[in-house]
Amino acid sequence: MANPVVRTSVIYIDGLKVRFAKSNTYDLNTNNQAQVGVEGYVGHSRGANISKLDFDEVVPTSKLQSGVLKKYILPGKDCTVTYLMGGETLMFEGCFEQATFTGESMNGTLNGKFTVVGGKPKALLN
Repeated sequence: MANPVVRTSVIYIDGLKVRFAKSNTYDLNTNNQAQVGVEGYVGHSRGANISKLDFDEVVPTSKLQSGVLKKYILPGKDCTVTYLMGGETLMFEGCFEQATFTGESMNGTLNGKFTVVGGKPKALLN
């Protein structure tokens, strides 16, 4: 029996699938803070949620990679990120905070590392 194909996550930027993300990391920071008074711990304040998605794109011909500088980073355009992971689908509005491109002359590839930062995600029904 063959081993099943397992996809750990899928990323879409404005509905365009990131075709070959080598790796990715999603971080949700709630920014909740412990409240401490003279009597000790009294509770938590609710902070503003921040989503952060880092991913590596490894295909130099990808539509996303070839157009990300002109379409998103240079004009500072916002985007909608849809992130499917472990049976959950999250969506958040954000913007590209960082892009790093690394070229390899020997094998003719261009790799991109991207960071998208936004607000609280919406959990979508699967």
